[in-house]
Amino acid sequence: MLELTEKAAEALIGSQVTLALTGAGISVESGIPDFRSAEGLWSRYDPAEYATIGAFRADPEKVWKMLVEMDGIVGQAKPNKAHLALGQLESM
Repeated sequence: MLELTEKAAEALIGSQVTLALTGAGISVESGIPDFRSAEGLWSRYDPAEYATIGAFRADPEKVWKMLVEMDGIVGQAKPNKAHLALGQLESM
C-alpha cells in the first residue's frame, strides 16, 4: 500500500495539471444529498421527470422548483474534510 501511495504522490508532484474526479457522494457529509442512495435526490425526484432537457421544456416551473430547493441546500453547505484535503492538494 505504501508503494502505491508513494507512486501516486510522485505522479502528482510531477504533473503539470491534475484533475480530481469525484462522485456526488463526496458532498454528502456536507449535507448535500447524493443521487441514488435511499435518501438520495432521485428517491424524491424521478430523473426522467426532472433531469432532462425534455422535462424542462415540458414543465420548466416543475424543474425550477426542484432546482431552487437544491440551491437552498447547496447554499447552506460547508466544505467537509474531503473538500479541504483537495484544496490542500491544490495549494501544494
